[in-house]
Amino acid sequence: EMRKTLLFVTMMAVNAFAVERKQLMPLIEEASVKREAAYVEIRDKIVQLGADVLPILGVAAVDESLPWQQRLVARICYERIEQKEVIERILKMDWYNHSGVKPEWNGRIIGPEGGIAANLVKPEIQEAGLWYYCLEVEWKMTGETGNLRNDGRYNYWVFVCTDAVKGNPEERIWFLRVCADLMAISPPPARFRQLYYNLMAEKSPDSAPLLLRHFDAFKATRPVGFDPDGWLIEVAGYADSRSADLFDQFLKTHPNPFNLTSGGIRARPAPPPPPEHFRLGTNIIRRAKQE
Repeated sequence: EMRKTLLFVTMMAVNAFAVERKQLMPLIEEASVKREAAYVEIRDKIVQLGADVLPILGVAAVDESLPWQQRLVARICYERIEQKEVIERILKMDWYNHSGVKPEWNGRIIGPEGGIAANLVKPEIQEAGLWYYCLEVEWKMTGETGNLRNDGRYNYWVFVCTDAVKGNPEERIWFLRVCADLMAISPPPARFRQLYYNLMAEKSPDSAPLLLRHFDAFKATRPVGFDPDGWLIEVAGYADSRSADLFDQFLKTHPNPFNLTSGGIRARPAPPPPPEHFRLGTNIIRRAKQE
């Protein structure tokens, strides 16, 4: 009799999970293709469901049958539920009256925003491990940033979020996907140029395919002082075998004054990709299948 009762309870739990997943997945799918206010509205519907949907979000976060956009939405929403108070605290913090602000950050022309962003906001975000919030604010253009002024050309907060995930191999996978997604929709020239500059400054083989694919779009933003010949030499110096075919295609349609070839690029092996575990901070919530 006890065994029958346990079996019944287990079946009920499985059925409830299936029903909830059936209700939740359309919201995740819709959120994955929306941006700005339309995205925030759907995301908030998911987050308002609260802790009851965390098991479903955790499964969706590493479900390799789903597009990466849906897996990332599941991670974002999971973090939003679990880290609600932390995110709100950081967004509401009065950074200008923070005890760590230094007078030398306030230059004659620019304000202290750059110093505050790099020295106070970034460590706070990294200590809290808000990787998915960082990716969300860049990817979905939510405007949900903290108390830092922008100078009209530069969004210090978004730059901090971009910078905060760079040292984390797992989050780096998602950042590059976010960049590819944003570049594909042709964002405003200033935003596109900033994304491209960020990737270019890293001199990373991971970024090389994106730099090659979107070179013409970047040039169309009229970057000041950009040297395409020097750029090409740099990319050839650090790209690996993942970019070899793209490099060959690029050379067919663009000037190549130094007669560069893809031979050295093709000879550099690509590193194995890091496992796409789902974690909050350093705590693994769900392990991805591949390791």
